[in-house]
Amino acid sequence: MKKTYTGWRALLWFIATYHLILGLLLLFSGELSIRALKVFAGATIEGSPQLGIVGEILACYLLAFGLVMGIAAWNPVKNRAIITAGLVLIALRLFQRIFFAAKVMQVFQVTATHYWAATAIAAILGLLLGIFRWRIYRDMHGEE
Repeated sequence: MKKTYTGWRALLWFIATYHLILGLLLLFSGELSIRALKVFAGATIEGSPQLGIVGEILACYLLAFGLVMGIAAWNPVKNRAIITAGLVLIALRLFQRIFFAAKVMQVFQVTATHYWAATAIAAILGLLLGIFRWRIYRDMHGEE
């Protein structure tokens, strides 16, 4: 890896750390994750055994995503395919957030401000990840 991409790697580490922490919260502390959803997303959610199981399943995906984004952060040029896969997952998640916004806001009683702010943050992270992936491509192919 000729270039270090320090700032870009920090972005990947941020994404990795966020998903790892969220995954661990869901896996080991359903109550804490419910409180975090209320504070950070403004969501109203009631705990149940079924929700706990769904949360544990989701936690596995969050942990896996966080782990692979950490691998990409370790060496983004070598692991650039992971960055591309991360972009695809973020794009799918944004698609879901946009097209099912009304349903999610109604079911979880989330205000539009909270919901769209979180969506905008995810979109910005996805955009930055896309710019980084494009930059790696350009650097590898000698384009200016």
